Amino acid sequence: TGGCVALAVAGDVATLDVLRTRFTDCRALAAGSPRGGAIDWEAGAGSQVLIVDSTFTNNLTTAIPAPPAIAGGAGGAVSVQASTIIIDGSRFDGNLVDVGGATSGGIGGALRAMLLADGIGSIEGSVFRNNSATPLTTDGVGVGGAASLSCSGPCQWSVSRSEFTGNQARRGGAITGPGPGPGATSAQRRIDVVNNSFIANDANDRGGAVHLVAGAPRLIHNAFFFNDAPSGAHLAVFDSTAVRAVGNVFAAVAAGSACASGNLVIELVTGNLS
Repeated sequence: TGGCVALAVAGDVATLDVLRTRFTDCRALAAGSPRGGAIDWEAGAGSQVLIVDSTFTNNLTTAIPAPPAIAGGAGGAVSVQASTIIIDGSRFDGNLVDVGGATSGGIGGALRAMLLADGIGSIEGSVFRNNSATPLTTDGVGVGGAASLSCSGPCQWSVSRSEFTGNQARRGGAITGPGPGPGATSAQRRIDVVNNSFIANDANDRGGAVHLVAGAPRLIHNAFFFNDAPSGAHLAVFDSTAVRAVGNVFAAVAAGSACASGNLVIELVTGNLS
C-alpha cells in the first residue's frame, strides 16, 4: 500500500510533512485491503501529518485480483492515521477507491483520515472535486466520496473554507464521520463544518453531501446546492448529540429529500435558509 509514499513500519511514531508537492497517477495495488493510492501513513500515538499546498490528481487504490466479498480499500489518494492531521490549501481531483465487487470497501475516495485518541484534525482552504469511493451500490460500504474522517477515541475534527464538488459514494458523497466506534462517546467525537460549499455531490443511499454519525457536529455558514441522495441529499445526521446547525443555506437538491436525521440531541438550530 502507499502507491508513492508509505510508512515502513505501521504504528511507528513518525511525522510526515508534505509541502507544495504534486501526486499524479499513483497506484496502491494489493490483495485484500489496500490503502493510500499516493500516501499511506499509518503512524502511532504522538505522530503528526501535515499536508500543505499540495495537489493529488487521478490517484487510485484498488484490490487485485478481484477481491472476495469482504475485502475493502481506503484512501484513493491519501490514507493517514496520527494524533494530529492538518490539511491546508490542498487540492484533490479525480481520486478513486475501487474495490470491485467487495461489499465492505471504498472508504474515503480522496482521503481516509483516522485520528488517534485525543487527536486533533483539520481540513482548511482545500478543494475536493470528482473523487469517488466505490462500491456505489447499496450492498457496499462506499463512504466518504471525498473524505472519511474518523476517530479511535475522543477527538476534534474541523472542516472549514473548503469546496466539495462532484464527489460520489454510497453514504456521504462528500464527507463522512466521525464515528461510530469504541473508545469514545458521541459527545467526545466533535466535528465542526464551517464556511464550506457542497455542490453536486451524490450518494446512492443517504447523505449526498455530508453524512455524520455518532458525533457532536456543528454546521455553521455552509452552502449546499444540487446535491443528490434518496435520503438527505444535502445532509444526513444520525445518532449524534449537541447538534448545532446555524446560518446554513440549503438550496435546491438534484433529487431526494434535503435533510435526514435520527436519534439526535439538538443543541441549537437557527438561521438556516432552504
